[in-house]
Amino acid sequence: MAVITYKKYTLEQQIQTLKAQAEALEGKHQDLTAFLDSFKDPAMLEQQLKRRLNVKKQGEEVVVLVPPDGTVTADEAVSSDELLANIATVALGTSENSPHWLKWWHYFFAP
Repeated sequence: MAVITYKKYTLEQQIQTLKAQAEALEGKHQDLTAFLDSFKDPAMLEQQLKRRLNVKKQGEEVVVLVPPDGTVTADEAVSSDELLANIATVALGTSENSPHWLKWWHYFFAP
């Protein structure tokens, strides 16, 4: 009798655990479904592209605001000629004195 009661008790505990897991998964499923549905709206899709991937529409102007305490000095600023030279460096391969962002760009996007 005690063995049957213990087995029944453990089965009931397993059932309760599985029900809790099922409820958690159902909530997660609802959240993901709502998230996916939000991308059906073109405005939301555009907003997420801009926010997460830094994409801009053709003809749009992008403004980057630098906080007063993190202002870019003349030594840190990159001229357009230097930028073009760095882009050429990416095409040919990276050099040791290339900026870090350029090395990462080459690492992820260069063939």
